[in-house]
Amino acid sequence: MFFFFHTGCNGYAMNIAASSGTFTSPNYPSNYGNHENCLWRITVPAGFAVSLTFNDFELENSSNCRYDYVKVEESGSGSLIGSFCGTRTQFAVTSSGRSLYVRFRSDNNVRRRGFNASFIAVNRPPPGKIFVAFLRWMI
Repeated sequence: MFFFFHTGCNGYAMNIAASSGTFTSPNYPSNYGNHENCLWRITVPAGFAVSLTFNDFELENSSNCRYDYVKVEESGSGSLIGSFCGTRTQFAVTSSGRSLYVRFRSDNNVRRRGFNASFIAVNRPPPGKIFVAFLRWMI
């Protein structure tokens, strides 16, 4: 079963507990607004990890992603898996545990399309093997 979840933004966290689903930045595919502050906690069944794929990704670009960004963190330890901004081809991250946090923030200036992300429960990677995969579409 596949679920679509609306955004958890502006002070409200969206807790998503499912084996798979998809979520987007506010207003996607239209531009997100200024001062967005969104947080999703994704939890899959016990014994699995979260494979999170950003299918479409367009945020304001900046060095060190200091303006508009998406940060992905392990929910138990708070360890940063990655911080992302700019325009990117499809890419994926995998947690080491059964849940992770996805935070999206925008500043007060440039607005872009945002992102469309999907997740699925997968077998856990071996300890210490958190990875980020960059995928290319074959045309």
